[in-house]
Amino acid sequence: MATYYVRKSGSDSNGGTDPDTDAWLTIDKAANTVAAADNVYVGAGVYRELVTLDTSGSSGSQITWIADVDGANTGDAGLVIVSAYADEESTASRAACFATQDRIFNTIRGFTLVGGTDACIDAGTTASAVNTGEGVIIEDCAIFPGHTDNEHGIWYDFGTSAEPTAAGLIVRRCVFSGSGVYLVASSSGPAADVDQKAVIENSLFVGNGEASDQWAAISMDLIGGAFFRGGVDITNCTIYGYAIGINADQELSTADVSNIRNCTFLYTLLAIELEGTNDGALTSDYNYFGNCAAPLTGVTAGANDQQNTFDPGLFGGLGDYTLYRFLGWSPFLPFEPIRLQDDAYKHAFIGNANTGDAPADDLYGSPRPMYGTVDDIGAVESRARPEKETTTVRTGSNASRFEGAGWHDFLIPVSAASTTISIYGRFDSNYTGSKPKLDVFNIPGVADQTDIMTGSANAWEEITATFTPDAAGVCRLRVSSQDTSATGESFFDDLTVT
Repeated sequence: MATYYVRKSGSDSNGGTDPDTDAWLTIDKAANTVAAADNVYVGAGVYRELVTLDTSGSSGSQITWIADVDGANTGDAGLVIVSAYADEESTASRAACFATQDRIFNTIRGFTLVGGTDACIDAGTTASAVNTGEGVIIEDCAIFPGHTDNEHGIWYDFGTSAEPTAAGLIVRRCVFSGSGVYLVASSSGPAADVDQKAVIENSLFVGNGEASDQWAAISMDLIGGAFFRGGVDITNCTIYGYAIGINADQELSTADVSNIRNCTFLYTLLAIELEGTNDGALTSDYNYFGNCAAPLTGVTAGANDQQNTFDPGLFGGLGDYTLYRFLGWSPFLPFEPIRLQDDAYKHAFIGNANTGDAPADDLYGSPRPMYGTVDDIGAVESRARPEKETTTVRTGSNASRFEGAGWHDFLIPVSAASTTISIYGRFDSNYTGSKPKLDVFNIPGVADQTDIMTGSANAWEEITATFTPDAAGVCRLRVSSQDTSATGESFFDDLTVT
């Protein structure tokens, strides 16, 4: 196993083995070099190239392509952008950002991709091999298709491939603008029904209003003959503003059923569409449809599907605009379903998913569930909120209480002098997992600070951070409950800054 580095300050004449003195300049240089089990860290910057994967990994020896957004491995922090455009003032000059071809057991993680004339990630088959999608993971990416009529975020051609022996293609925790994932089989059909074992989960799709199914958030054009393909599970996705949310052709397998669970469809004309008459090849349940003209076409509604035309969703980043406008910040993450303190308002997304189908974490990597004992519908899990506590207090008459996992931020002005931030934490006997903690972020000239409780249940404990900023500024203090039981309670009281 080897580790390689790519930076904008590198050179392809280097060996790629040291981030400071030997990094490569292009990602494609790494693609020409890596072997199974290798890792490639890519530093911040814009890489205007088509990366063609030439090598497959193997089971237990994944090749991993990592956008080093925090700079921990390359020293270059920031967005890692791969673009099919030669510059910002022209049309795309390349077909894609990544050409994965038929290479298997590769992971692409954390990139911002600006696609070309075909796709951002184009997995077409080659003449000498077939594409199973086995062990291919695309995660934590922001994906923007290119400028022509036939581009997609991810174009995956399964060709004449056989069934993966383990997991097939996995797309998770990605954000798509426009056409998202297009799954196709360009052959006339397999020799037997094929379970593709493909998973699309915890992803956000934001539409662009195009009125054709090539602009669907997710399309399945799995051509069949005597036999068919299926086995595509779509779970906990949020799909917003499309002509068609999920489209599947009439030759989807009824033996290897594809399932849609815990997804939300908002302002999408045709939310789920199965062409033809093979109802049962695509199933729906625990999904939420808001302001959708035709929630289900060719698909039978599940017993737990919700069709609601009155309350299409109050999301962080949209519904909390006034908090940003008048307070300058908001406790809600973008597309997080809003729950007000003490459940004065709680959207129907919250607590109505099927926990058995839900992934272990959400779009932001937060655990499911965070509040309550049942997961939420959609890509983002609603967090526990700090609520007013008048019984379990340390001093005075009020403290903050969390039920389940969640956090709350405070903005703290600091000067260029030694500063100590202190708060008291406590948790009850139902609390499980890592203990409550304090984090301080965005300290001028100083690394982030963390302190975590170490004591036992039902006892107050002070947690602190001491640091000296190199300039005056505003840092962000976060108190966190890390409860994994979803019902344990934690408390914070007596915040001081000295």
